[in-house]
Amino acid sequence: MREQKVAHILQGFSFLAVWLVAYSPVYGQAKGSSYTSPTQSRVSAKTTLRGCLSGGPNGFHLATASPEGWFVLTGNTEGLEKYVDRELILEGTRGEDITLEGYFQPRPSFVVSRIVKVSETQIPKLDPSFASTASWQTEGNNKYGVKFAHPSSMNVVESAETTAGSNFAAQEGAEVVANLSIPGTAYANANLLGGAFTIYVNRQVTNSGSCMQFGQLWSQEEAALSYTVGNLAYAKAERGSAAAGTWYSDYQFHTFQNGLCYELAFELVEYSAHTADTGCNIPLLSPEDNLKLINPMVASVSYFPPSIQPQRTADSHSVPLVVELTASSQTADGVVNRGQITFSWKARDADYVEFSYTCLDPANAEEGGVSSVVISEDGPNRYCQNIASFKTRSSGPINHSPNSSANIGFGYFNHDDPTSVVVTITPFSHGSAYPASSKSLTVVINPYNPFPRGIPTETRNMTLSYAPSADGTANYQQESALTITWTDERSQDPCVNLYLVQDNPAGGQSYLLQINGKREIGCLRPASRGSYSWTVTSKFFGSGFRVLARTPGGTSGTLGAPFNIVHPTPSSVQ
Repeated sequence: MREQKVAHILQGFSFLAVWLVAYSPVYGQAKGSSYTSPTQSRVSAKTTLRGCLSGGPNGFHLATASPEGWFVLTGNTEGLEKYVDRELILEGTRGEDITLEGYFQPRPSFVVSRIVKVSETQIPKLDPSFASTASWQTEGNNKYGVKFAHPSSMNVVESAETTAGSNFAAQEGAEVVANLSIPGTAYANANLLGGAFTIYVNRQVTNSGSCMQFGQLWSQEEAALSYTVGNLAYAKAERGSAAAGTWYSDYQFHTFQNGLCYELAFELVEYSAHTADTGCNIPLLSPEDNLKLINPMVASVSYFPPSIQPQRTADSHSVPLVVELTASSQTADGVVNRGQITFSWKARDADYVEFSYTCLDPANAEEGGVSSVVISEDGPNRYCQNIASFKTRSSGPINHSPNSSANIGFGYFNHDDPTSVVVTITPFSHGSAYPASSKSLTVVINPYNPFPRGIPTETRNMTLSYAPSADGTANYQQESALTITWTDERSQDPCVNLYLVQDNPAGGQSYLLQINGKREIGCLRPASRGSYSWTVTSKFFGSGFRVLARTPGGTSGTLGAPFNIVHPTPSSVQ
């Protein structure tokens, strides 16, 4: 989806050339700088090398625009730590290739004799056409009652598809008033690819209290930021996200004027200059730089009575009520439904609704400050409100339309038994919650199954054996010690995980539990050769049990021989 949005932003803009140049191996020349490549001879005359410095006390590297890429710096490197992330011109000679730990091929080296030049740190420069509003074009829309201005280089995009999307507390009813592109030339010397400025109206949000809320806040703040321009009060939300070497900065401003709820949405798209060969001479936009671009456009917007009316009538005296809440399943299972449950609801007299979660076994829902219960609602992880992670790790609230549905994912890690979570949906009106009008459902979350597509049975590089039982047979008593021994011929494997599985009537195996699944145990080291003493579980009894050994990523593994789990004999119990 993000890739389509980027294409939408870039279409027709000349600043695409900036991005192409930045990722080109001849980037240094394209920026107007000269590059002298050290000769390939191992005995070379003095020359210069230009590039971006990285590293620290354990060694320095210089990333260049040459075919050789980056060089290991040796020789007179004292004092270079002051210039990390700066562009340098160094004088010296080509050294011998050096083998570094973690690299399959040796890297070229450069013996530094002296620093010729340290380039000045570049700062982003906003194009004068964006800084001065006197020559901006003015646009008006009588239907929606809004007027705004923009530089002539911002083009109107007729397509209904926009880059950022609206962020109202209730998405239904959002309409596009205007959609304009922001060219990369707004910051021609920086890493800006471009962006979009979109004005929305939502006629179903009919009061200021709900208009000043957002569908999602990305910080742990429970309230939107206040933002005032002249006599206009806005609520502000902002976030940053990354995908495929691209950074997205999103800003949204909400205000309630003349009976309508408006959103001014900005999305700025930046490439990661550090992925370019000599990206340190490309200034990176800061939040302050973004606001220098955005603030004048927000200030240019004014509102007047529209010709259209709200789609629903606001009644501040009505008490909202969730009248229906259903779920596609009462159990979240990684194999049956991939842990996904669709919730559908209907609410009366509500502006929007919000989900919350309560773990019925909070003692096991969190271990070592890490939540064992994972809940994914529209992307961000959510947490049970009765565990510590709710306060330390939660993003802001996620709001939904009063009559809608949502797909929510659940997972339960580091445990062998299911757990339960109470899912509650609470209605809001005029920005206030009505918990007495909420509805709840309880869902069961089965433990995480690392093999949703079936147990892998092939042997790769490994052997596995069990120590004989007390009576020398394949019968192992519950709560007795079973020593599991393995070998792994693949030296790159870091560690081994052990799983208990059982033969099933279909001729395969069913997953039961991870033997080393507790966080305090972790993946077993070394992978090459080792053993682990497992206390046989009392949860299972019968035949056809096996131990499956697998390295992370499945690079090596094997399935052990079958054995039986039996009840303890009277003598062993005594």
